[in-house]
Amino acid sequence: MKKISFLAILAITLAGCAGTPTDGDGTFKVGVISPLSGGAAQYGLEQQRVFDYTLDQINAGGGYRGTDVELVYEDGKCSGSDAVTAFQKLVDIDEVDVVTTLCSSESLAIAPLTESSQVLAVSATSSNPDIEGASSFLYSLSYSDDLIGGAMLEQLKGFKSVAIISEQNDYNIGLKNIFEAALGDTVVASEMFEPTMTDFRNIIEKVSNADVEAIVLNPFGGTTATNLIKQMAESAADFEDTQLVTHIAYLADEARAGVADLAEGMIIVDVPQMTGDDIVQFQANVEEKHGEVTNIGSYYVASSHDVLMNLVELANEVGEDSVALRDALVADELVGFVAGGLSLGTNNFLKGVQAAVYVVTEGVAVMQ
Repeated sequence: MKKISFLAILAITLAGCAGTPTDGDGTFKVGVISPLSGGAAQYGLEQQRVFDYTLDQINAGGGYRGTDVELVYEDGKCSGSDAVTAFQKLVDIDEVDVVTTLCSSESLAIAPLTESSQVLAVSATSSNPDIEGASSFLYSLSYSDDLIGGAMLEQLKGFKSVAIISEQNDYNIGLKNIFEAALGDTVVASEMFEPTMTDFRNIIEKVSNADVEAIVLNPFGGTTATNLIKQMAESAADFEDTQLVTHIAYLADEARAGVADLAEGMIIVDVPQMTGDDIVQFQANVEEKHGEVTNIGSYYVASSHDVLMNLVELANEVGEDSVALRDALVADELVGFVAGGLSLGTNNFLKGVQAAVYVVTEGVAVMQ
């Protein structure tokens, strides 16, 4: 018998729901708060490509009760204040039914607003542990940074002196706090920089002078991560005997382009790359129609798809009411590449995801 993917099953299910009486105005709008400009824009634009392709599949399968689902984008810039402004516009002017975010800074900033307005927000990528319990209307299909932080700490065992270089935003601060709390006096230098910073040479010199055994590189992915590692490579000899430990910011091989000597042997902690036939084909389809999604990583390609699919499936089940959607989200078994068969229950994060360790070997991040 030919295997039918869950995408096909879901499309049939959605099509079968067409024409069902609606609880609202017959439309379903999803507001998207994402960095569409600035240093993290590559992630927002890649997620937009995933959303747009997924939306095509949803609407081809019947959309929301026979009507096309709509996406409304606002530039959150990975900034709390911009995310609040975006949320207010999406809810008050665009009258969206639900919201999704990318950055932890965006999610945490709108958390009180989701509670007071009772508008459901579900992120595919926000991972700061403070999201847990922040609002009964804010959820994430990402793993928590507790998972990645814990796995990075395992890689730091045995080092007697560690330096940390962190970007000033909620995602990276969450990780920094995990390291500092667990490592205590082992952390002999902890430097932070603003997201707008472009020259890291003073910070690099301070860390170099600290003469540590390991350095945790903790920027947000994108422009700042690229600038930081390229400027470190200018004095690569100073770090020849120093172990570099990092996360998704440097997982894509393109993020380490031009710094081969410095990056060789770098330890990168993230979740396992997804290699199933369904997700590989899905990602290929996204890239063929809308452009590359290599920086965001296969897990977040999958979770971005899953957020949109689940929101629409639940809306077809219970209608547009946000409270009903929230209740169904936490109670129902979810569908998708990473969420399939799982449920949120009393958690704000999706549970059951494992961490993986990669080592840069001859310029390639190889999973161990």
